[in-house]
Amino acid sequence: MNLYWPVYKNIEYEFENLTYSIQIDDAQLKVYSSKIGDLILRSSIEIEAITKSIYKREIGEYNHNFKFDADGLQKLNNLYYLCEKEVILTSPSCFVSSNIIKPFLKNVKRTGSDKLTFSWNNAYQNIKHNRSEFISEASIGNLIEIIAALYVLNLIFKNDVYHLGFIQDKSGKFNPSQGSSIFAIKLFEPPGLSFGVVANSDKNLSCLFEVLPIDDTWNRAKQIISSFNEKRQVIATKRVLRFNDMNKHTPMEIAELIKVESQKVDVGRLAEIHFPSMRSIVDAIEFGATILKSS
Repeated sequence: MNLYWPVYKNIEYEFENLTYSIQIDDAQLKVYSSKIGDLILRSSIEIEAITKSIYKREIGEYNHNFKFDADGLQKLNNLYYLCEKEVILTSPSCFVSSNIIKPFLKNVKRTGSDKLTFSWNNAYQNIKHNRSEFISEASIGNLIEIIAALYVLNLIFKNDVYHLGFIQDKSGKFNPSQGSSIFAIKLFEPPGLSFGVVANSDKNLSCLFEVLPIDDTWNRAKQIISSFNEKRQVIATKRVLRFNDMNKHTPMEIAELIKVESQKVDVGRLAEIHFPSMRSIVDAIEFGATILKSS
């Protein structure tokens, strides 16, 4: 049961109502009020709760000294590359010059410390502990940042796989808003058909989702391809045996001969028998969008 998404949507709705009272552009990002502070505090409570839920699912139980930011988000950053994520502000009622938000980038010093933290977290801690002194941090800019952070964590918590179809038609089927009316995220799609595993270092880690083959269709394709390669190797080995006296060669020479011959195998002849089946399996590989995670 997902109890977090309805609460997030309600906070989003209240933010949208604010946009009718405040012209949200660069000049207004520092506008602050008690109402905005209330939304920041409510968003932070949700972030603490959902961080604990994701942490428990992915890492395990936490102790009573657990801190959602220093402990929880730090560990989740290692799994989900949170510091790299980019959220796109798409609300038609917002007119800021830069609509790219990196909500988990530690870019401000925590008040009273030299340690860096997220700008929204510093605002939350200050408002919570000393609202009268730090009311100016209950600003539109900090509110947008904290709602963006909550948005990302909600999508990670949902952990859904979105079916995109087959090779020919998978592009364009992903909804980047994922149900939000003010934000969107990015989808990493490997270049070409790339059925193999793409190293994390080669992925665009600013994306929250990535395109991967659906397991059962991918496993069927791998079995067919593996069988094809095994038959190809058998043919190569037989060709070596036919025209060579193996007693005259060292094991290393034999291995090299097999390697060379495997590259000369009449793949066309082999494919005549097996390719139609392989083609049908490859064509049937279904793709899905899933949360980009450390492998």
